[in-house]
Amino acid sequence: MGNIIRTKRISRLIGASALATLAIGAALAIGSAPQQGGGATGKQGGGKVDDFTKSVQKEVQKAGDAVKKALGEEQPPLPPGWTPEDMQACVDAGTPGPMHARLAKLAGTWNGKAKQWMAPGTEPMTSEVVEVITSIMDGRFIQSEMSGEIPGMGSLKGLGFAGFDNVSQKFVGTWLDNHSTGIMNGTGELSSSGDTMTWTYGYNCPVTKKPATIRQIERSPDANTRVFEMFCTDPKSGKEYQCMRIEFTRKSAK
Repeated sequence: MGNIIRTKRISRLIGASALATLAIGAALAIGSAPQQGGGATGKQGGGKVDDFTKSVQKEVQKAGDAVKKALGEEQPPLPPGWTPEDMQACVDAGTPGPMHARLAKLAGTWNGKAKQWMAPGTEPMTSEVVEVITSIMDGRFIQSEMSGEIPGMGSLKGLGFAGFDNVSQKFVGTWLDNHSTGIMNGTGELSSSGDTMTWTYGYNCPVTKKPATIRQIERSPDANTRVFEMFCTDPKSGKEYQCMRIEFTRKSAK
């Protein structure tokens, strides 16, 4: 009987943690979390994390109390072999934090002036693009929709998603557009200063027919300005060169 009662209590607490997670996501959506992280691992120190914790403390407590009241006594036991710590690890993996809040701060419409180089030593092609970034999945990810023109190649439509994986402690992203049939997947790291993100994406080179990488560096001088630089591998020489640069200015926030 004691084990049954203990299991029920554990289940109620797990349920409370789950709804508390949603409360944190709601807090992120209204911008209560800090804008920048403290390093590539996504861990922060000092007052910023404290401010974030305090700002959602009431919401989390309310959510936990509501779940406890709603769940009652009849809850299923943990899966065979699972411990409360196992379940809590799953809850923690899905709980948005400061790194997700940093991404959410990018939400809005951005106008970009782009330069693109087809190969090393060539003259750049210039164009204008528009990027619309939206915070999705209760603050856990952002969605990027890009549109514009590529000189000599027609219209550009791109779609990307980015987030922060609490388990790997890395930013994760994916990208696809109307000029390719492949999907790029990559990981990103934040500088210790919190103002530069470096991404490494993998793709299949159409010329060499082999896997290749693209390196992207994104700097944020201020909240309404971003500089995006892309470095590709020249399929003929095998050397890295700058293939794109976009200077973004925020038109409006979301």
